Amino acid sequence: MKKIIIGVCAVICSISVGIAQVQKAFQIDYSGLIDGKKVETTPEGTVYLRAFVNANYVKVGPVDTDLYFFLSNKKSGETYIVVPTDEQYTLHMRDSYGDDIQVEFIPGKTKTIAGKTCKLAQFKVPYSSEEGEKDIIELWYTEEIPSLYWPEFGFLKQLPGAMLELSNNGNGLTAHEISVKELDKQVFEIPDGYSEVNMEEATAEEGEEDSIATEVDEDRYLYKDENTQLVGLMDEEGNIISPAEFSHIEYFRGGISPAIKSEGKYGAIDKQGKTILPFKYDYLSYDQEYDQYLYGEGEKYGFLNGKGEVLVPAKYDMVNHMIDGYGVVYLNEKSGIIDRTGKLVVPITHEAILETNGRNFVTSEGDQYVLYAINGNKMITKGYDLISLSTDSKLILVQKDEKYGYIDETGKVVIPLKYTSATAFNEGVAIVMENDDAESVYYINEKGERIEQ
Repeated sequence: MKKIIIGVCAVICSISVGIAQVQKAFQIDYSGLIDGKKVETTPEGTVYLRAFVNANYVKVGPVDTDLYFFLSNKKSGETYIVVPTDEQYTLHMRDSYGDDIQVEFIPGKTKTIAGKTCKLAQFKVPYSSEEGEKDIIELWYTEEIPSLYWPEFGFLKQLPGAMLELSNNGNGLTAHEISVKELDKQVFEIPDGYSEVNMEEATAEEGEEDSIATEVDEDRYLYKDENTQLVGLMDEEGNIISPAEFSHIEYFRGGISPAIKSEGKYGAIDKQGKTILPFKYDYLSYDQEYDQYLYGEGEKYGFLNGKGEVLVPAKYDMVNHMIDGYGVVYLNEKSGIIDRTGKLVVPITHEAILETNGRNFVTSEGDQYVLYAINGNKMITKGYDLISLSTDSKLILVQKDEKYGYIDETGKVVIPLKYTSATAFNEGVAIVMENDDAESVYYINEKGERIEQ
């Protein structure tokens, strides 16, 4: 546990699919966050950490150094630390760091980060503040992007999507920009000629920490067969519930967990270890809200209902979990939108659909953002440097010529573009700044009136 907190605090303090050899992946660039504001931390601007993630792989590393990066294969459960300067790599024997942390999901809280609708989760660190209360680490995540994690941040596996912001009292990391890339599969592989370094001896003194059982629900834990290295389920008393026949079991949601058996195929189990979806899929992710599965066959993706029946055949290069009843799908480097029945409601003709909220969606043309209505695929307005939707407000954040303001869903400006910084509305409130002086930060309501919060 000590290592986990050191890892989290180090981040915070340090910044105070297609062809067989091609992988489509999300690129997420993270910037530093201090007092709730993005900060410049590298010569490249605000980018501090860069991640590439899809259904099968994760690659994460700092952008201001080529000293190291992390590679994770989600199917095998293996995570490697790769050191380009030494042309070496090592299998990270303990990529489950943080699995013993209990992440709490906070219902009803959403906000938009880098164009993606995010939900809130949090956990308490095991040390007290000056007031005697435990500090809270906030995790804002989006279900529109597959989950990602790296050593010392194993707790991110519990999230049903990608973490876009991690912070404590406004300090941490936040997603700066998100894009979809078509990458050579070698990006997610150990480079040829690199030698393996065995770190088992170097980490032997930390063996006591390895004995901590991984929690996958409030009363379910994993145990490992030391001979096969496979895992099974046990209860909080240590009683064996299921055989150790899985290479990976995800955190349970609504009593369901996607899991991987030793042969590398995905299926789903309940808390008794009983198979509820057969182990025949190349990828599986469960959406508790809609009782649906995002599934993969080969390099294509679709949706299953809660009974495992096909709602949307696996025919897309990439799909996103549903948001307010709609999901973005990708095919041949174009994107469109389907509804929860699988009907295509926005044709697959857009270069990139960046964001949806159940009524509207945002795309980009060159360096400019474009706002559309989902109903009828009708363009509403364009020409802004940024358009950011709200999940619970009909006011839309826009930016032009380095000033922020708000438009309605017809494209009409209802709060003038006069702010140097602003957030999308959440529960009827937005945070704005009139100049670069931190003292000018305040809250406004949907009429643009300053309010106390």
